[in-house]
Amino acid sequence: MYFVLLHTGGGIKYARKIGKSLRKFGHNYYLSSVANSDYVWRHDELTPDNTIIHARAAHPTSISFVRTLEQKEREGFRVVNSVDTLKLTSDKLKCSLLFNELNLAHPKTIVGKKNNDSWRDQIEDKEYIIKPYISQGQGVFVQRFHGQPSNDIINSIPTNTLVIQEFVDVSAIYRVICLNGMPQNFVFVDKGKPNDWKFSVCLNKISMVFEPNANRELLNLARNAQKAVNGVINFIDIFLTKDGEYVISEINTACSLFIHERLSGINISLLIANTLHDIAKEIER
Repeated sequence: MYFVLLHTGGGIKYARKIGKSLRKFGHNYYLSSVANSDYVWRHDELTPDNTIIHARAAHPTSISFVRTLEQKEREGFRVVNSVDTLKLTSDKLKCSLLFNELNLAHPKTIVGKKNNDSWRDQIEDKEYIIKPYISQGQGVFVQRFHGQPSNDIINSIPTNTLVIQEFVDVSAIYRVICLNGMPQNFVFVDKGKPNDWKFSVCLNKISMVFEPNANRELLNLARNAQKAVNGVINFIDIFLTKDGEYVISEINTACSLFIHERLSGINISLLIANTLHDIAKEIER
């Protein structure tokens, strides 16, 4: 079986690591940047019957990248995660609204527009955070406010569409590796610094900690979140509130996990490759 591993410019090294793990299962692979994803299809040996596409990038406004994947799905290629899942998980707003609709543990989310104040009627006398529609700046634009946000706060957001969520008083954030409905029984946690209210468990190599045995409630919430988006390979971030409750933060599909591997000593790329290998076996049956 052939695998095409689509990656961002900065994600090529981890994609290659997954490819090398796939070779251990007897598969061949091609690497393809999403910025130039057409070139790989010049290889005549790649057909819907013998090729699986693993997209390690997603962006709600990357039209050419998404259109290429949609075309390949129409031709019969298997895409992991599916195009619908990629489009959903890269659109954090749509994903949040879905979690609210399904009554999964997730902050209540309100859609705002800079040029329309009608959303203000939904704001109550409580704490909120406001952030751009498309994640950028590694959280630098995320702001906290009480009651109605000021015009200065609104104008500081770089997108016309505003994502407003009820504030969650967080004590820690966990990352769960969830592969084909099976959350792995280990997690990564960042408890931040005293008085922190912004948390990251992807890039913070200083304060992130590996925990080899995960809480069952935490893993079950991750499983339900992945099921909600029909995901296969996901990295799910979950808040632990100061009241001891688990709340979904977001679902990721394309993270580099070198830091996580160094902390844990676990070859996560091999686990991902094994998941892809299992899918290949299903296709070959």
